[in-house]
Amino acid sequence: MQYWGKILVGEVKQPGTCSLRTLSIMRNLSQQEAEDFNELCRYVMISGNMSVIFDNGFNSLVEDESSEHYNSKSYNFIKEKGLNYTRNICPLIEAGLLSTDNSFYGEFEEENILTIGNKSIFCCIEAKDNKTPIVLQPYVLTTSGQELFRVIQSGKDFCADIDYQVCCFSEIKKIFPHLQYNLFRVIRNKEIENLEKIEL
Repeated sequence: MQYWGKILVGEVKQPGTCSLRTLSIMRNLSQQEAEDFNELCRYVMISGNMSVIFDNGFNSLVEDESSEHYNSKSYNFIKEKGLNYTRNICPLIEAGLLSTDNSFYGEFEEENILTIGNKSIFCCIEAKDNKTPIVLQPYVLTTSGQELFRVIQSGKDFCADIDYQVCCFSEIKKIFPHLQYNLFRVIRNKEIENLEKIEL
């Protein structure tokens, strides 16, 4: 794939761009695994030094306290994309690009704010009176996964997802309703970035 070639060229020009572990993982990836990781990078969200993929849509349908399926929108979205946990996530865990330790504790900073986003969408979550962290179980990119992700998202054809993230934030809001969510679409016009509010 073009991205693998780009990584190798970068490694030759500037040794240390990718770790030896990452280069070894790349060498052992099947073409299908490489294509799957490339596709899943569209769904990566970044918060602090963590890069994650929300697991909402990859889980089976989960009932909330009212016996409704809280993750039905994200589940149907991922199903329509032809993705699932067994075929697309498991092989990348085994390959070393995603972690089996998938706990995400969203810590609120001094101003009670937690931010998470990608190149297309950005969410600012505010805890007014309660600093209890958001606890999620997403798929966390390993160090090697993050190195490859950075190269893939730097490609001119890369397009970060918006629709799946909106589904997931809507579902996360149901789990943590005491928090305030401000969700924005990132609009780029040359070197200028604007934020357009998205209602959940």
